[in-house]
Amino acid sequence: MLQSFPWVFDGAKFLRNCTLEWRAGRFSALTSSQSESPGNKNLLALPGLINLHSHLELTSLAGKLPRLVAFPDWVASLRQQIQGWTPSDYLESARAGARQLWTTGTTTVLDVGNSGANLNLLQESPLRILAMQEILGLGGEVSRERMTHAQAILEAYPGQWPAERSVAGICAHSIYGCNSSVFGACAGYSQSRGQPFTFHLEESSEEHQLLALGSGPMRAWLDGVFPLHEFTSVGPTGLERALAMQMPRRSVIAHGNHLSAKDISTLVRLDATVVHCPQSRAWFGHESIDVEACRSHGVRLCLGSDSLASAESLSLWEQMRLFHKLHPNVPVKDVLAMVTSLPGDALVQDQSLGRIGVGAFADLVIVALPQAFDGENWEWLLEEPIQIKQVIIHGDIVL
Repeated sequence: MLQSFPWVFDGAKFLRNCTLEWRAGRFSALTSSQSESPGNKNLLALPGLINLHSHLELTSLAGKLPRLVAFPDWVASLRQQIQGWTPSDYLESARAGARQLWTTGTTTVLDVGNSGANLNLLQESPLRILAMQEILGLGGEVSRERMTHAQAILEAYPGQWPAERSVAGICAHSIYGCNSSVFGACAGYSQSRGQPFTFHLEESSEEHQLLALGSGPMRAWLDGVFPLHEFTSVGPTGLERALAMQMPRRSVIAHGNHLSAKDISTLVRLDATVVHCPQSRAWFGHESIDVEACRSHGVRLCLGSDSLASAESLSLWEQMRLFHKLHPNVPVKDVLAMVTSLPGDALVQDQSLGRIGVGAFADLVIVALPQAFDGENWEWLLEEPIQIKQVIIHGDIVL
């Protein structure tokens, strides 16, 4: 396939008048010239967007959970809402979420689930999916049983990442959500399959208080709901606990709202990634991750959607729009990199995801430019509604 565009964002910078060629699912050539591209003069091609943190199986909970409440209270409401859900309910919810992703330009997603519904998406969705089965069992034996069960299920889904278009994996919910041996086993399993290890860390003030002091509303919630949990009352900070529990290099940390500057510096040395979810943070009123510290230290900071149980949209354009509103000094190209090349680097190390270049996966989202676009001010991308003209995954047109 050969296609020309007046503008291309390659994952790091904007290019003028480019012709792209792809075959067998990968870009085979990229050429740029001074002369205007033939055909439509008002198109911008970007790498397919990458969502590094979602819970697609919770899509059907849109608008049903409370805002600005203590995190344990939100979890209690979530548990009440999904009580009685069948496997079919989870599957239909995940399908609806997947469709929202690829119709808004997301082509790759790291999805976390408890129900196994995202495994069904591996065969039926056009998305490139890393379908993580989350281990959440507050108590050693429960965690171990769930780990064993998840491994047995995943035996039916062999394949190395990212050689296969979509694969299944295992992740841990959090450092308080399973004991250290299971947390380490999840990390080892991910590494053995060439996959990043992901978990939630420092999302809420209640979790921060639990990790720092061993007390507070979340401690009371743990003691009341999961009395057999193995979380100790005192100990080091959240990141230090994770490292002691065998958190590997290149881990993908969801949220990280309460990470300190020292933590962020440590993450750089570990080549780790932090996924900031702007709408979810606003939903709860959580403190925001220190964006300036992340940028000054050079941590890999990306954007995710979380779920519609705590966000208005799964669209990464909407996440970028809110992020840009709150952090207007971050250049547009850097914000776009947070959903293209940076998460691509988090998922693979060979620059095959989140970029437009020879050898990269042929994942594209093509959007319409304003008729009067002057080629200078790209702010409109993050301020105005986007008209998506085409979505291409692995060289195939899906929208």
